[in-house]
Formats: sequence, C-alpha cells, structure tokens
Amino acid sequence: MSLDNIDTDRLRIRHSWSNLDGLKSPKTGEERTVPLIETVREALLTLAKKNPHGVGPSTFVYWSSDRDNRPMDFHCLLDGLKDALLRLMLTEEDLKDQAKVQKAMEYWKIRRVVFHSWRHYFAARMADQIESRKAMLATGHKGKAVFDAYADHSTEEIFGEVRAVAMETFGRLLPFSGKRKDTA
Repeated sequence: MSLDNIDTDRLRIRHSWSNLDGLKSPKTGEERTVPLIETVREALLTLAKKNPHGVGPSTFVYWSSDRDNRPMDFHCLLDGLKDALLRLMLTEEDLKDQAKVQKAMEYWKIRRVVFHSWRHYFAARMADQIESRKAMLATGHKGKAVFDAYADHSTEEIFGEVRAVAMETFGRLLPFSGKRKDTA
C-alpha cells in the first residue's frame, strides 16, 4: 500500500505485492474501496512518514528497511501475530517452556488462524452488524449470488453505513495502549 491509496475516509485497494512479480493488480483484477477509521488512517500516515527512503505519493506505508522499491517482508507482521496469539494463552513464565509454546502454537494451527484471518474476522463482525451484502461490497468477497445481484451497485450511502459501523465496532480498540518491548 502506498500513500496515494489513503484518502480521508477510505483506503483504495489498487495493488498487491508478489516477491516474484513485484507490484501488480489485486488478485481479482479489480480495485476496491474500504472504509478507513480515522485512528487507523493517522497510524498509517505516521508510519509512512518514518520511511527512511523518503516520502511521496508512491511511498510504501509498510516499507522495507533495506530496499526502497519494495514493501516490508510480510514475515515481520506474521511473527507479530504469532507472538500475540501465544501471549493470549501463555504467561511470561509459560513462554520460557518450549513444550507449552509448542502446544499453544498447535492450538492456533488447528484453529487455522493465519494473518489472512483478520480479513475474515472483519467481514464476519461487519456481517453481525449490517446486511451481509453491504459487508461483502466493502470486503470484496463475491459469492456468485451476491456478485450477480449487487456487485455493481456499491453506493456512497452503503459505503458511509459500512464506515460508520466499522468505526463503532472497531474504533474503541484504537489506539492501543500497550507497547511492545522492541518499539521505541
């Protein structure tokens, strides 16, 4: 994601990244727009401003520390997710016990929790609050029936409704009060 994808109240999903192909079209070949909560927007802009390679419209928000022409390696985020999942189950003392760590990792593996799970979590929570059709328009999920009936009918009114529900549902979670040990 680059700075030119961040608007005041929305995030424009225009690209995806592949280590093999570089910057390319999204998987579906179609761009989409998702609501953007103000606190998330500010955090993204703040992160982008720290890019050591400079700041401009095409600046990666999640930048690589060693190359200016690519985003960060996703393993950094994946490692952070794994750490957070372990900390949901284990105390600091338990984290020193490799058998307990392994058992906790197996639990999350069986539950099939991966980084992409965040997208499904968002979609499911949105569907709890608004019509599934509206949530699917925001997330880009296109079941055949929904796609045939509604995919081409996204409106500003529906967008505003999804954004309002996202802010109500997730806005209280941000900003996070805790700090990781390895952050400044």
